[in-house]
Amino acid sequence: QLNLCGIVGPALAAVVLSHYGASWIFTANAACFLLVVAAIAQWKRQERQTKLPLENFIESFAGAIRYVRYAPGIQVVLARNLLFSLFISVIPALLPVIGLKEVLMNSADLGLLFTSMGVGSVCGAIVVIPWARARFSPNALIILASVLLAMVFVLMAVVRAIPVFMMVAGLAGVSWTMAASELWVAGQRAMPPWARGRMNATHIMLSQGGLALGGLVWGGAAASLGVNFALLAAAALLLSSLALAFPLSIDFTGQMNFDPAPPATIYHAMLHAPRPEDGPVAITIDFQISPVNRAQFLELMRGVRLMHLRNGAFSWRLDEDLSECHFFRLEMLVASWSEHLLQHERITQEEQSNFEKAWSLDIRPDGPEVKHFISVNKELLGGKRVVPCEPPPAGQGRPLRKESVDAERLV
Repeated sequence: QLNLCGIVGPALAAVVLSHYGASWIFTANAACFLLVVAAIAQWKRQERQTKLPLENFIESFAGAIRYVRYAPGIQVVLARNLLFSLFISVIPALLPVIGLKEVLMNSADLGLLFTSMGVGSVCGAIVVIPWARARFSPNALIILASVLLAMVFVLMAVVRAIPVFMMVAGLAGVSWTMAASELWVAGQRAMPPWARGRMNATHIMLSQGGLALGGLVWGGAAASLGVNFALLAAAALLLSSLALAFPLSIDFTGQMNFDPAPPATIYHAMLHAPRPEDGPVAITIDFQISPVNRAQFLELMRGVRLMHLRNGAFSWRLDEDLSECHFFRLEMLVASWSEHLLQHERITQEEQSNFEKAWSLDIRPDGPEVKHFISVNKELLGGKRVVPCEPPPAGQGRPLRKESVDAERLV
């Protein structure tokens, strides 16, 4: 849709500009945005049914930062996306300058120039990308798109015939669409469903930020050292940056599995069910590990640490008991009880499999021991009682309470 609009929009703008002037273009553009606002106002979004409290803006924003920090896969995709945005920003930053000042185009020609780039994008999406995906890996496709873009920069520095220059702009559209589509697909593969909205926003934010920063850099270089120097420097730096394409390959995203783990109802000894807003919550898990499995256990806990931190914990540690051989205690802190329940909802099959491997290494018949703690600092500071804890009746042990994302107490 964007590529088709990139064809029609500049062509219409060129016609309107040549006959009626620039003021009518901006007036029509503003009117079109009013139609978009009206359409959004009438949109009735069907919300996903859940028994858990919804996150507010601050919690959602913090969750996005936390996930990016502790998810190495999405970090690679975002880094490649930012790097490509810095170089592709040469096109929107310098193309009008080259067209008007170097190729000596008029306003109608400039509109057709952007139309040519839109045509190239559509051809790339319909013809080039399906053909290339059948023969090359995603990482190889981005490398090919980058090489093509470097060639476009060089051609823009030397070509001055208007028809040929428009063909070069079409090649720019092909390279832009090839790389952007592969990076977008890789991003979708590298993020779980529950984080997709906020990760897509992060992806777009980095793209726009790269375009803005790159435009400032290349525009300054063109103003100080000349347009041709800026184009040739961009081509050289782009080719040099391809050395990062191998250590930061995105091919791994095709093997990532974010299928949600089956809902699990877990029973723990708890005297009362915390309220959703109660917290912070401390969760401890005690492991007794055989000496021969110590190295394997610690290696598995690397993945467990990242799983807990990106899914909701704001603190995580693993300690070894000095008084008991090979006794380990995992301790993590979560902001609230509802956030802890969301952790269970967010676990994927791959994460669950890794955690179950670590769980199975415990040598005790009953397995690891799990405990939950609620902060009572509010009581210490003179506030109301936050933990209505009552001892069990005489002769009875601690009751088992269900910890589940489907718990009816949250309705």
